[in-house]
Amino acid sequence: MDRRQAAGQLSPLQAAKVLRESIARSDKDPGPLDYRFTAVMPAAVRQLVTDVISCVGGSTGVGVPRMPSDRVVSAASQRAEQRKARARARARDQAWAKEEAWKSEHERVREQESERRHQEWIQEWRRELEDRLQNPDRYPRRRDQAEAEQAAPGLLAGAGLSPGRNELRIAARLLMRNEEVTPEQMQRAFTSFEGLYEAQVRRFKESGGKTAWPSAASLIEKIF
Repeated sequence: MDRRQAAGQLSPLQAAKVLRESIARSDKDPGPLDYRFTAVMPAAVRQLVTDVISCVGGSTGVGVPRMPSDRVVSAASQRAEQRKARARARARDQAWAKEEAWKSEHERVREQESERRHQEWIQEWRRELEDRLQNPDRYPRRRDQAEAEQAAPGLLAGAGLSPGRNELRIAARLLMRNEEVTPEQMQRAFTSFEGLYEAQVRRFKESGGKTAWPSAASLIEKIF
């Protein structure tokens, strides 16, 4: 075997296989070996084979058979993988559609709630206006614009709102129309304005910019 390997007839891995076969045969049929070595030699040869395989595997990487990187995949396996990929894509699309539907429903409910609060505020304002017209003696003189603008920051502070431009406009218009404005009324009025303004901005975006950008000042004048 050594001569065959030296002549290039056996690779290191093939030489190791020949040694293994020799071990198997020597265990079953010691042959002409001296009886004193029949129990010792197979173990020694096995150790030699182990050393050879370890050296070959460590130096050339032949130890454990490897799957070729370009292994052929059967058509059935390809179809199975394609079915799995389509199933994953459908699951992603369904999850995305479900999320979009939830967002749309949430937005619709929010718009309805904002519109409902606004309508309640308008009805309250109309009832007060009718009562003011029918019973003018119950209501003292209204503030003019200068007085209302001066009192607006105090009303906003009591309502817990920042004195922004829109907040000051709304507070001044409420104070000009009503002798007394509670912090709760101020909060409801500003919340109603925010909901209507956001709805107009949303319609502007949905139209692709075809409509005019909503004006907060004109909206305040319209609803207050």
